[in-house]
Amino acid sequence: MMHVDRADEPPTFDIEVRAPGLRSIAEMVGEKPLRTAGRRHKQIAQARDEIPAAAFPPYWRDALHDLLSSYHRLCAYLCLYIPRGTGAPSVDHVIAKSLRWDRVYEWNNYRLACSPDGVAHAVETTITRLGLRDDICCDARAEYAEAYWDGEISLAHLTRHAPFVARELRRQGRLRPGDT
Repeated sequence: MMHVDRADEPPTFDIEVRAPGLRSIAEMVGEKPLRTAGRRHKQIAQARDEIPAAAFPPYWRDALHDLLSSYHRLCAYLCLYIPRGTGAPSVDHVIAKSLRWDRVYEWNNYRLACSPDGVAHAVETTITRLGLRDDICCDARAEYAEAYWDGEISLAHLTRHAPFVARELRRQGRLRPGDT
């Protein structure tokens, strides 16, 4: 898998995601409501680690725009550009919500992901979970390589939209003559 440097936490992340998320968690374990307005959450657990993963309010969705911008619309798993309007971008939790309540609303626990048809994959490993070896994903990478070899796109375009493919072609010595 290609290494992706972590982006810095956006300045508004704490106000837009972390703070409302932690307030909700506090309310779900019966702590005194911290809000004077807005939706309050009922107590559903005695302790934070007993909150069901599905019960966490999806404030992480408010980080999607920042993830798209910070990671230049590149899926952390496919290493392909996520097109506007058709790429089904989503926020993936590196450490699952069911495992660590204290990481649910943390920027460093988020990865930008694209989901085929907007459906999240839930399986054992990252590769199988995201279907990176499925025909659709393999075909998408092959199409980028073929478009590059046929001269339809430049190496710069390939590097921006499919950096893993560009890196692999470079590693295999399969760049077009004159490209480095």
